[in-house]
Amino acid sequence: MLKRTLLTLTLFLLSTSVPAAEVADLGWLSGHWYSTQESGWGEEHWLAPRDGLMLGLNRSAGKSGKVNFEFMRIQADPDGVPVYWAAPGGGTPVPFRLDGQERNQASFINPEHDYPQRISYLRDGDRLQATIANLDGSSPVVFQWRMQPSDPDEPTQASPSRSSFPHSAGSGSGTDSHWWNTRPAGAKDCPLPVAIISCTRLRGSFTTRPEPL
Repeated sequence: MLKRTLLTLTLFLLSTSVPAAEVADLGWLSGHWYSTQESGWGEEHWLAPRDGLMLGLNRSAGKSGKVNFEFMRIQADPDGVPVYWAAPGGGTPVPFRLDGQERNQASFINPEHDYPQRISYLRDGDRLQATIANLDGSSPVVFQWRMQPSDPDEPTQASPSRSSFPHSAGSGSGTDSHWWNTRPAGAKDCPLPVAIISCTRLRGSFTTRPEPL
């Protein structure tokens, strides 16, 4: 009887001391995030949460000019837990349920998906980083953008110092060492700029969905 009472009390304290995350708590994702380099450009745009819904768009292109895109939304499931829905190329949306959230960080998981099984976001000021990986964090691929303060129709005005195209660990200059140190050790490259969940692990390497640029 005593053990049951203690267990009930513990569950009650946990449920009351740690408020459930809401879509509104992810408002730090909102904004126009952009990057560019010689091989192409990439951007991700999130609308601010409103009435329990956030909408996002990822778009990128290489030198050929062929554009890849992905539609995203974050919306609570019937249990009230935020779910990240990703639809590469406008295809069938894939759900990733919120697994952890704190100030300017969030992680979504789908153990049943082939790759990725985990999508994590981290914001540091005017910079946004997304990491895709297996459920245990292995085989990470990192995307980075910077807030776009200028006219989105003039992408050449965006800062070129960070790229949304995936990098391997240890790349980048030493001028932003704190930012780059947030990258997972051993992060791998996708060979081309792609939308976040369009980077699919195949035979130990990475390929893209849809067809490569």
